[in-house]
Amino acid sequence: MSKEFERFHIIDQHGRELTRLVGDVMIYMNVPLSEFRDEVVEIMENFYRLCPREHIGWYATETMKQFKPTTKQSFTVPMVWWKEGAPKKKLRELMLKGGQAHNSAATCGIYLSSAERENRLFSKSSNYIRFIVPAEFMETRYQEFADFVESVCNRIPYSSGHGGFVIECNQYYANDAQGAAYPLAMRYQAVDIATMSRGPWAVRGERIKNVGWLTLIGSELLEKVGGLQALREQASDRLNVIGTAHGALIRAGEKPILGDVNRQESLSGLLDAYRLVEPLHAGIDTLFSPFEIAGNVDEVVATRRWLFRFAQRE
Repeated sequence: MSKEFERFHIIDQHGRELTRLVGDVMIYMNVPLSEFRDEVVEIMENFYRLCPREHIGWYATETMKQFKPTTKQSFTVPMVWWKEGAPKKKLRELMLKGGQAHNSAATCGIYLSSAERENRLFSKSSNYIRFIVPAEFMETRYQEFADFVESVCNRIPYSSGHGGFVIECNQYYANDAQGAAYPLAMRYQAVDIATMSRGPWAVRGERIKNVGWLTLIGSELLEKVGGLQALREQASDRLNVIGTAHGALIRAGEKPILGDVNRQESLSGLLDAYRLVEPLHAGIDTLFSPFEIAGNVDEVVATRRWLFRFAQRE
């Protein structure tokens, strides 16, 4: 782990590993993943070429209280859940992660959550599938990751998504971890905070959480900003707007950055991407639960400052 990446590795006074830096893509969906079982299974298989199974040592499902060691069967769960003719449970969640212990912050892996259409949560929170790679992978093999994300965008319908460097927050201590991540995220503004307990509720298929090195805009949201051709015409030279089978993929620069504002690292690509799709960000703060931040801090104002860090900047 590089010295720069080490800044993101937070272990608190109780010895709990709260956060670490990884790379990811978070893909929000307005459809049950079960309706695209074969595509999901194929995508997961492709991901294991980037992050081999032997690096993913822990798994959990929606019925489990803690992660357990993976077995061969752990990697075939979606095939079993959603096989033809099998009864479909209203909510399915699978978490596959790397890490030293069951209560470590994830180093890599796959997280997915899928409510069926009859579930009351279906219209209130986005389904999602998330792919995580080590920060070192994202730093050196970013083109492979970008190619993988583009291939996913051509296989399954998505409403929105974001990818790049992200502060992984330990799910065992989610609120403490996200609060600890906040000061780092305000310094390294190109780095996201993993908010699986907040993002899907706030996005709801109606808006974007934010832009990233990679920003996914699904076909329905794409029409709200004028369509693919309009985005291409408005995009700066720092952006690459890629059409996909289910919308658009916006790439802000050749590779992901940390965006260290203390060192005046340029955020120009991300600012350009934000201006391109800013109308799709409206309302995110009304549904995004504030972070729990230590000290005498107005958590609502602080959370809003982070959510809108790319707005109204030159």
